[in-house]
Amino acid sequence: MELEHSDNLKVLWIGSNTTLRDEFSSLPIKMEQDFNAGSEFLDQNSTEVAVVVAVAESLYDQPVEFLNKIKNLWPNVTRVLFLDGVVDDAQKRTWIDRSVNIGGAHFVLSEDDSGEDVRSVLQEAVSSFKLRREQNLVLQDVKLQNARLEEMTNSLELLVAERTRHLSISKSQVEDKISGMRNLIQFIKNLALVNDLEELYKLLKANVKFFHQVVNIYLGFPSSQRVQQLMYSQTNEVMVRTVNSGWTQGVRLRVNQVEDSQYLANQFGKPIAKVIAIPLFVKGNFESDPSQMREGILFFEHTFKPGDEERFLQFAGECLQPLAITFDRILLDQIVTVASLMWERTFDGVMDPIAILDRDYMLMRNNLAFGETKERSICYKKFNRQDTVCSGCPVEEVFRTGDPQVGYVRKQNRMFEVHSYPIRLVTGSHLTNVVNYYVDVTLKQELQGKMIQNEKMAAIGHLAGNIAHELNNPLTGIRSMSQVLIQETDSQSQRYGDLVEVEKAAARCQSIITNLLEFSKETGSKHLIAISLNEIVSRTLPFLKVAMRSHACHVELSEDNPRVLVEPQLLQQVVFNIVNNACQAMENPGTLKVVTQVVERDSSRYGQLEVSDTGIGIPSENLESIFDPFFTTKKAGQGTGLGLSMSKNIIESMGGQIFVESVRGRGTVFRLELPLFAGEES
Repeated sequence: MELEHSDNLKVLWIGSNTTLRDEFSSLPIKMEQDFNAGSEFLDQNSTEVAVVVAVAESLYDQPVEFLNKIKNLWPNVTRVLFLDGVVDDAQKRTWIDRSVNIGGAHFVLSEDDSGEDVRSVLQEAVSSFKLRREQNLVLQDVKLQNARLEEMTNSLELLVAERTRHLSISKSQVEDKISGMRNLIQFIKNLALVNDLEELYKLLKANVKFFHQVVNIYLGFPSSQRVQQLMYSQTNEVMVRTVNSGWTQGVRLRVNQVEDSQYLANQFGKPIAKVIAIPLFVKGNFESDPSQMREGILFFEHTFKPGDEERFLQFAGECLQPLAITFDRILLDQIVTVASLMWERTFDGVMDPIAILDRDYMLMRNNLAFGETKERSICYKKFNRQDTVCSGCPVEEVFRTGDPQVGYVRKQNRMFEVHSYPIRLVTGSHLTNVVNYYVDVTLKQELQGKMIQNEKMAAIGHLAGNIAHELNNPLTGIRSMSQVLIQETDSQSQRYGDLVEVEKAAARCQSIITNLLEFSKETGSKHLIAISLNEIVSRTLPFLKVAMRSHACHVELSEDNPRVLVEPQLLQQVVFNIVNNACQAMENPGTLKVVTQVVERDSSRYGQLEVSDTGIGIPSENLESIFDPFFTTKKAGQGTGLGLSMSKNIIESMGGQIFVESVRGRGTVFRLELPLFAGEES
């Protein structure tokens, strides 16, 4: 077996066993006599030596130390110990142990080994060297690759870290943008809920609190009273100050301009360092004069360092448009509110009721005279406390014709003249609403009714006077002649009876004329006289012959002859009205009953006049209203609704009372009670 020569590897043989050395002289073996020479050779040719054979000739440590030196300096070289002349087994074991433990020998040979064995060991030693060298080369290559990989890993880690840092920065920027967008959206949502400038100011202040350099905010705005005001915060309270001069007008944002700082300093009497001014424009005019102030402004007093304003200006730019829109809306709302309040105060100052209603009689607006509260309700429910449309209301006619109308509506004991006017929100369009203006004409109609009554009485008096003038003289002559003829005629004859009837008829005619004159007599002052109710009835019924002619009339006059203290003419009017109403209530021939009597109640005596009929009766819902002025169920032109109202006033003015009972379909009973007269006439 030959050693390979291809890679010029050598076996360094150090020792004095020349016989064995000569035996392998044909091998690539470098022979050295001592270990010092071997060390020098290794120092110079270490890359060419694959195996070192150290010959141990005696018991000394130099071969082992030499192997130990090679192990430390050239660990890849295969180390072989050759025992020369060592026969004792104990010595062999000692050498072997020392060479392995101290010198790190890979193989141990002795002179007992054959040449072939030595060659084999040397060849194996060379192969072991090659293997270790290849392993070392591989390890070096792996280390190099690992180093490169580590370098690449470090580079990748740096790259990943850099990119991660950029991604983190980008993510942070995106998150900041998203957060800013969310804050802006929330700010806009909050702006939609703001209803006045103080709320707007507080919201703005809350949104700039993150900018700690903002010292104060001043909101300048024009008011509807032709003045300009500044809103600001002082000790966490919102204050408003009217300014004596306007701020600088402009359309652009101004940063740290001296005139803005000077303006605020003049208004508040304190130094103002730096100010950012943002104009806020109002679309609507406050006044008809276009020269009036129409611009608001925001002043931000701050302590930003140079260049630090950029982030704040970006924030302000994002908020400016929705802020300006809200500012505009609030000021326009204030204009509408002031105008609405002015109209409301104007209508509330009108003493007559005014109401605006729709087609369903739903109240849209009304003044205090119409109702104390202004909540929405149905017109007739609020005005008259009833469930149906007021009788005489002209609203339906206005919607039907589209023209103004006038009607009369009764509210309890008051009468209102209602003027209804159409409202068209768009010229030429259909009606949307109606405005009602209510004029209280109760006193006017009462006076008019009294005037009509007085005119009637004056006409009757004038007629009675003419009748008395034209008839009294002929009647006096007829009566006188009949009395003379009665005296000259036999009382047993037929002519006597006829003459008596003629004389009675003339007397009745004169009595009728006298009653007519008394009934129509004007009384300038209250003049009460004691008179019997029987006499009042007797005087009044003849005037109602025409009204009573189709009805059966029963008159029952009290034998007690109840005397009362009254104005006869007025009491006659009361009896006339009640009896006439009773006759009109009986559409078909019925029965009229008139009764006088004395009644006692509560230890007092009264003269009572009772008038009953068999007419249609009065509905129960109308019983409480029949004495109200202008209340009537008669058709137009048949009555004014003042008769019973005036009758009640007359009876009560004389210390009496009037009562009514009625059953629907069976008739009505009116009772007049007046205190009996027990003294002297006044």
